Amino acid sequence: MNGTMIRDVKNGLTLDVKRIPDPVADKAGKSFLDSGTLPLVYRYKDGEMLTYYSEITGENMRTFIDERIRQFGKPFIKVTREELFKTGPDSLGDVIYFCAIVKDSEGDELLNRLNGVENVCLTSYKDNASDSRYVEIYSPNASKKSAVQYLKRFTGADKLVSFGDNFNDLTMFEVSDLCFAPAGSPEKVVLSATGTVEPPEECGVTRKIAEMTGIRL
Repeated sequence: MNGTMIRDVKNGLTLDVKRIPDPVADKAGKSFLDSGTLPLVYRYKDGEMLTYYSEITGENMRTFIDERIRQFGKPFIKVTREELFKTGPDSLGDVIYFCAIVKDSEGDELLNRLNGVENVCLTSYKDNASDSRYVEIYSPNASKKSAVQYLKRFTGADKLVSFGDNFNDLTMFEVSDLCFAPAGSPEKVVLSATGTVEPPEECGVTRKIAEMTGIRL
């Protein structure tokens, strides 16, 4: 989510949300439609974030959705194309994030179509485990860097330790006292980290946190 929303999960509170203004979201939606791409659209309404889609356009998108449902219980709601991109008071909520999952070979063409959308962050990076590419649009005021800095201030922490496995984690690494990348992450991410941990299937992040805090697993 690149820092678009910060949640206090324990108390069920939203601490910060970076919205995309409706006129900007409208322009982004039109650009996606013109390109024939149907992204996931993340919206915020009444203290809750929900993710919408109108079609599953490929196996990589299906895998993305299935993994997040299975691992995190996140809801993904199917809607019409009109509902997916609609903004305003009668919409499904304020748009905070677009995420398109396309074949790596299609990424540059989609980026070219989206480059005309102003006042947003437009990012693209390859998925580590497949031939897909993520193309994302979100508020220019949002980043993992700004989110972790907010959390450090909010909690009064003395140090910041982060874990990341992809290119969108690099800004977070910049402001971390220590940062770790799971084995198998892209080379640039590994080289930017303080060190590496075992891959997710070996619970590397959990083991490192336990080691640093003295918690027994």
